[in-house]
Amino acid sequence: LEKTGSDKKVYLAINSLNLDRNGLAPYWAANDNSPLPEPWASRSFSDPEVAQAYINYALDLIDRFNPTWFNYGIEANELILNKPEAFDGYVTFASAVYQAIRAAHPDLKILISSTLKHPDSQESMTVINTMPAILPYVDMIGISTYPYVFYGHPNAGNPANLPQDWLSQAQLLAGGKPLALAETGWPAQDLIIPAFSIDTESTADFQKSYTEMLFEEAQNLNLEFIVWYSAVDFDALWNALPTDSDASLYIKALAHIWRDTGLWGEDLKARPALSVWDSWYQTPHL
Repeated sequence: LEKTGSDKKVYLAINSLNLDRNGLAPYWAANDNSPLPEPWASRSFSDPEVAQAYINYALDLIDRFNPTWFNYGIEANELILNKPEAFDGYVTFASAVYQAIRAAHPDLKILISSTLKHPDSQESMTVINTMPAILPYVDMIGISTYPYVFYGHPNAGNPANLPQDWLSQAQLLAGGKPLALAETGWPAQDLIIPAFSIDTESTADFQKSYTEMLFEEAQNLNLEFIVWYSAVDFDALWNALPTDSDASLYIKALAHIWRDTGLWGEDLKARPALSVWDSWYQTPHL
């Protein structure tokens, strides 16, 4: 986090992957998340037209927001797990995107982000073994981690139960390149999502404990920045989400994972974790 008064640095993230992280992002026109029209529906990441369209989009947004850090592939590692046969094409895509952005913006820090799983899982090992292919096309790696739901260990709502290498495992992905925490959070309430068979007990005190652990680990790993998702509970937005189709029910269940992770509750009252965040934010060496 940069603390330079009104001259704050910007982290910008965009994505070419769909919500399921197994293919190209859908079409946005009159409605979002629509099927891709032809000829795009028949194209893949390895097609030069796909890379060029994305490059045009990325360069436009970079010019608009003037970021210090630019993530062109949110949770790109999930393609390795969800559709591994497509990852070679994604590496071809990443090469074209990275080289074009680097040529236009020599000083920009360019990255992709990777989710973390339980460090002892086969998923984690698969990602670690595959990620070297994309490392030439990034300056650093961003980490996306929500251990209370995606690590698969018992009593996951209590951060005291996290595995020892829950965050430091990220070093194995980065190949010696710098790291940042592109997104993380922790619920301050119980997380119960029957559609995903999730029943996790958590509290505001557990959220505070995780925040304390997070900053200690971040300092040890010399992370460049931390993004917390989300700052405020979004119950009102979540309650307004449609439920008129299987797809909308799925999106609502998915959004529930992060609904109660705010450092402020839906009533805009600060939670104990906010004092931890503020204390570290005010520390001069960060």
